[in-house]
Amino acid sequence: MSAWARMGAAGARKIVIIENADRMLDSARNALLKILEEPPARLTFILLTSRRGAMIPTILSRFRAYSFRPRDGEAGREVLERIFPEDSGRFATLDDFFRSYQEVDPQVLRDAVGAFLREALGAPAGPRGPARGSSRDFSRVRPGDDALFKDRAKFRLFLRELLEALRPGNPGGPALPELQDLSRLEDWAALARRTADSLEALNIGPEILAQRLFALFGRA
Repeated sequence: MSAWARMGAAGARKIVIIENADRMLDSARNALLKILEEPPARLTFILLTSRRGAMIPTILSRFRAYSFRPRDGEAGREVLERIFPEDSGRFATLDDFFRSYQEVDPQVLRDAVGAFLREALGAPAGPRGPARGSSRDFSRVRPGDDALFKDRAKFRLFLRELLEALRPGNPGGPALPELQDLSRLEDWAALARRTADSLEALNIGPEILAQRLFALFGRA
């Protein structure tokens, strides 16, 4: 990236967008800092993160921060009607609209997250489901998409849905009493975020990460 950032036609502007900037490896952070020490002219960096506190101060000090909050309720519906008028009536929120284009059906993701949480936390799954306190078994988590715990892109979507379910006050999350304990919610969310970091940074299969996360949830 360093060589690319400094090459180009005179007067040409370049923009670099880095998603999940808080998950950069040490080598990537060091390379970015070297560029920022003497940034090339007409080069703009845009770093995206949902965890500003996880960014190292030496990088934060070189950027101007902007906070973007979700457009929920009436604000979200207004955006849908103005920008996507043909589809606006089919979706309640902007998030629902964009999720409709995912590789995995949103309902399949929600069902998989609900099954994962019920089994991992030992909650009853239904009239014939395991009773509270019974042994937990990852093999009983059967997502509607067989590749959900095998395909990296699909497992990434599962983790995002899991984090959404663990967001305090989320009305669309699974109806589990355990999710009312805010202190434990943050512990579980931290485990899910660390799993997402491992998925991006380490050469570990999604199924192994899913099983490890399942075990950690039961201990948290």
